[in-house]
Amino acid sequence: MLDNAPNSSDAITVVIADDDDDIRASLHYLLGNANYSILETTNGMQTLDYVNACDTPTIVLLDLTMPQMSGFEVMRCYAATHQVPHAVRFILLTARNPYFTDEDTQVLQKLQVPLVKKPFDIDEIMLVIEATAHTFEI
Repeated sequence: MLDNAPNSSDAITVVIADDDDDIRASLHYLLGNANYSILETTNGMQTLDYVNACDTPTIVLLDLTMPQMSGFEVMRCYAATHQVPHAVRFILLTARNPYFTDEDTQVLQKLQVPLVKKPFDIDEIMLVIEATAHTFEI
């Protein structure tokens, strides 16, 4: 499924940032089979702490609604303190039809964040991850 990903998907870390145990387990299984390094976080603060310290290619599968800090708050904080493009790419996951403020839209555009609706199709999310992986120069 990820045959065209950069030569070393193991050189890319995927952070599964979601407070739903089942979503994390499903994505962990799927991405583990694709040879990605995987890290899991369960709230926005853990996720922000990780991405702020990150300097290697990382894709964050970011749930919009999480405890302590929403996905948008994570992206806003990240965008305010990092040059873009940087080592981190975000893919926003949501089960709702979110209302985007002008500020939200600006952050999504600045960080070039794709949106994947839950429940997601496995092929769809893998294509989005693959496309995001191709944005890194590895």
